[in-house]
Amino acid sequence: MAGFSANVDRKVIPRWRSFRDTLRLGETKSSTVAREHADSSIDFLGNKLAAWRSHRTKIHAADAVGAAICVARESEVLDAAEFLLDDSSSEGSWRRELAQRVLVQGGSGVTDDVSHPVKTQEMMLRSQIKSLREFLRIQPNDPVAWVDLSRLYAVLGLTEQAARCMGVGVQLASESRFVVRSASRLWTHLGDHERAHDVVVGSGRLRDDPWLLAAEVATASAAGKRSLYTRVALRMIESSQLKAAQISELSAALATLEMKSGSLRNARRLFLRSLESPTENSIAQAAWAYREKHGLRFDSNLLSRCPNTFEARYWDHYGRSEWRSVIHQCRLWQYDQPFSRTPGILGSYIAAVVLQNYRVSRDFSSLGLVANPQDPTLLNNLAFAELNLGDLQAAGDAIAKIDESKATDKERTVVKATMGLLQFRMGCIEEGRRLYTEAIQSARRIGDKRLLGFAQAFQAMEEPRTVAKRRLISEASSSLRGIDDPAVISFRGRLKPR
Repeated sequence: MAGFSANVDRKVIPRWRSFRDTLRLGETKSSTVAREHADSSIDFLGNKLAAWRSHRTKIHAADAVGAAICVARESEVLDAAEFLLDDSSSEGSWRRELAQRVLVQGGSGVTDDVSHPVKTQEMMLRSQIKSLREFLRIQPNDPVAWVDLSRLYAVLGLTEQAARCMGVGVQLASESRFVVRSASRLWTHLGDHERAHDVVVGSGRLRDDPWLLAAEVATASAAGKRSLYTRVALRMIESSQLKAAQISELSAALATLEMKSGSLRNARRLFLRSLESPTENSIAQAAWAYREKHGLRFDSNLLSRCPNTFEARYWDHYGRSEWRSVIHQCRLWQYDQPFSRTPGILGSYIAAVVLQNYRVSRDFSSLGLVANPQDPTLLNNLAFAELNLGDLQAAGDAIAKIDESKATDKERTVVKATMGLLQFRMGCIEEGRRLYTEAIQSARRIGDKRLLGFAQAFQAMEEPRTVAKRRLISEASSSLRGIDDPAVISFRGRLKPR
């Protein structure tokens, strides 16, 4: 069975995008670090452009395009990008991806296709890594480049390299908003919540920067700590000296604390403040709070207030059972935050359980596994997709990679059910029943009705015996009845006795 990600305890952890995208979204202010990075990029890109215009080959065009992306100067390589769109060679797909990214950022209006396969993504990332490494050989003291290089390594699942590069970036610019927020997101991604919090607290600009204060409140909560800066943060919000956009995420982070403590009146007030001029992260947080059903309101018109609201749009379409749109927004979300496990899990789950589109489910799982190669749910969902596509060997290989000692009880239950499905498909009926029975018993112990109903339903679909099939379908329907979740409601409609 496909695993899912529970929608609980969302926090306003900083987003981590390239410097180019962070600058475009207005989440960093003009600074010495930004100006120095812009100045040092000129000669680097100029040399690439000169080589491209002299030789006009695919390799030189790709070098110029990759360099332009890395130094946020896409508008200067539009001719090279258009040249790459005509590349029909066996390696042309990743070059076309690079070209489309440049044309989108450069303003030509080309639609970005985010459904690239894993190999294309890896080739594209390695091209950008090559460009950044070349840049850093010339400009080794550029913290922005080190942070962007760290992000590319993280997306490829190369965590040691990502941590090493981020360490250099922090050493070079420990007071840069972009560097510190990016570092806190990397350590969060790596599960080191203490370090994610420490790097923010260590910034000398913390008390004066609302973006850093927002990160401190969120990372302290993730680390199980009480923030020591909530009074400072509240005074900053109430001072009215900053624009609404500057305090949006800080207001959302404090609103979340108030909501968790039961102070819903204060939470509503702060959420409303966060939405006066929101970021996509604060919109996603408000939408999450609304789904938690604490009487908070959410206006879907907010989704058009700023770019990249993919996560919030995913849940908005999810609430209305608009599954094609759900998948589309999840693809965009995964493309925007490719190191995050969540869009890969949710996309693979919806594609498999609701749409029964196992190729799409496999794509989501596979892309998520690039940055999270040991994630139990992503590996399970890949195995489930492969089983339904008829590749038992690939499914078995995926299951074999799961380290159950590092999985939660719910994850182990889901994996047990998928192992049962594998045994059924291999013709080992009794072993399949045994594994499904263990998964069902585990779901009962945990007290998760959705997990229980899915395990019962998926066993029923494999049962050759009519009596057992009808009994399990009846039990699954009973387990899932009353669960007010669009995916569960859609799935339950498939449960009909045969």
